[in-house]
Amino acid sequence: DGFSSGWVQETNNGGISWIYTYTSAETFFCIDFPSDTVGYFGGDHGTVLKFTGLPNGISENQTKNDLRIYPNPSNGSMTIQNIIPGSEITIRDLSGQIIKTIKAESEVMIMNLENVAVGIYFIEMKNEKINAVQKIVVN
Repeated sequence: DGFSSGWVQETNNGGISWIYTYTSAETFFCIDFPSDTVGYFGGDHGTVLKFTGLPNGISENQTKNDLRIYPNPSNGSMTIQNIIPGSEITIRDLSGQIIKTIKAESEVMIMNLENVAVGIYFIEMKNEKINAVQKIVVN
């Protein structure tokens, strides 16, 4: 996958074939799409890539996860819903450093980050089918 291999791909035919749009020795650890036309990839050593353009379609069989995290922003204690049990939940700071990793045992969990510094973090849920990442703010 592009997160651990340092590459970004794009498709122009709904996912039938893919082409490399960027290759790097860096590892990407987070991605954020604040709109339909802009996306950011964060990587090792402060690497940040910005994608701009119009989406060209979504494959019908694309796996989607509606990870729900609230409150966000939070004082450090938050509820995470729609977790797939058995998934690995990882919290990373903006530099990509792992703050906490937990094996999910249920679809809902309370995450306590009261001892972390104020700032922006990423919660990643990963299993053999899904890699979902969401931004959280601790204030």
